[in-house]
Amino acid sequence: MVLLLGFITLQAQDYEITFTGSGEINNVDSVYVKNLDQQTELTMNGSDILYLTETLGIINAESSLNEVAVYPNPMSNQARIRIHTAASGNMKLNIYSIAGKKVASMQKHLKGGGHTFRISGLPAGVYTLMASTQSSRHESKIVSLGSHRSNPSFTYSGSTGIPKKLTHPKGTVDMQYNDGERLLLRGYAEQYGRVKTFIPTESQTQDFHFIECMDYDDNSYPVVTIGEQIWMAKNLQTSHYMDGTEIPLVETNDAWDNLGYEQRAWCYYDNSDANGATYGVLYTWAAASDNTSSKSSHSDVQGACPGGWHLPSDAEWTELVDFLDGEDEAGGDLKETGTEHWYSLNEGATNSSGFTALPGGHRKSYGEFWTINSQVNYWTSTENTGNHSWMRSLDAYGTQVSRMADEKDHGFYVRCVKD
Repeated sequence: MVLLLGFITLQAQDYEITFTGSGEINNVDSVYVKNLDQQTELTMNGSDILYLTETLGIINAESSLNEVAVYPNPMSNQARIRIHTAASGNMKLNIYSIAGKKVASMQKHLKGGGHTFRISGLPAGVYTLMASTQSSRHESKIVSLGSHRSNPSFTYSGSTGIPKKLTHPKGTVDMQYNDGERLLLRGYAEQYGRVKTFIPTESQTQDFHFIECMDYDDNSYPVVTIGEQIWMAKNLQTSHYMDGTEIPLVETNDAWDNLGYEQRAWCYYDNSDANGATYGVLYTWAAASDNTSSKSSHSDVQGACPGGWHLPSDAEWTELVDFLDGEDEAGGDLKETGTEHWYSLNEGATNSSGFTALPGGHRKSYGEFWTINSQVNYWTSTENTGNHSWMRSLDAYGTQVSRMADEKDHGFYVRCVKD
């Protein structure tokens, strides 16, 4: 019987994470989980248990060889081989080159439980590890990046003496996890959504405190707490104010170019519904703010935001940035990780805040669309001069949060903050 197992990169503890709801609703319908370091993700029922484990294995009740894991893989100077067996017996370890030549071997009698070996001295290349007992066998690939010319060798490191239990109760969802990695959670219940990030250090319950955030068009937004503020975790995408007043849709370049600084307008990037679903709506400042500037550091401008929420002031954006790592580094904390939306560089992105900024680009005052996949710009409610308002900008090429005063007839995005 051959057991196919995933590669393991680092050692970690195993944790069980359960979920509860509070606030507007007490249940959790579903949970999206993303490992921000590994870029792995899954979606599970809210009643399920998330089991974070360093090794994903397949159990065969008739096999004495329950688990084999190699880490790090690719290896450089050396790698560890962790083996769990259900019964005592002889274990044979062999490593073969891509040409089929045996380059290292070892045989040892093992008691049931966990055992660790080390392999060192592998020249650069791709190899096959074969671990076998009298009743079962496991094969996996090992990639070596080493520059060794010495003979490869095995070393036995020791035994835990305790067989590892890999079976879980019904409703448990496994995810490979290495110690110190950060997870992003999105919990959903009916129309509510809540975002959290954390680094697991023990088995625990994560509570999603659900808060109402729904616009006139019945778009519902997940929310995230960052410091003392509660922000939308997705860009605004309404075409109405909360009293039902429609915001004008302006699509052609000529029509946008003819807008005045006090005229309201919205559009999707490149006038594409698909872009709107992903990135939200581009607004002129007058549309985002309902042509009203905040009169204090704490914005009193609802603008196009849902009831109980408002367009953040310049000072409130500064509070967010300062709570994170300051204007030179906070962009990394705010940007979505990976390259599904951002250009491949996406420098310094960790999304440690859960804000999940996406690079939706912007619309120039003369109507052309620019910088999708490389930049995102957000309006504040704070005017700079009669024709300019303060905004914040993030891009793929660094971790800075830029603060600029820009012309009000540009098309930028909106993230609302709770009153």
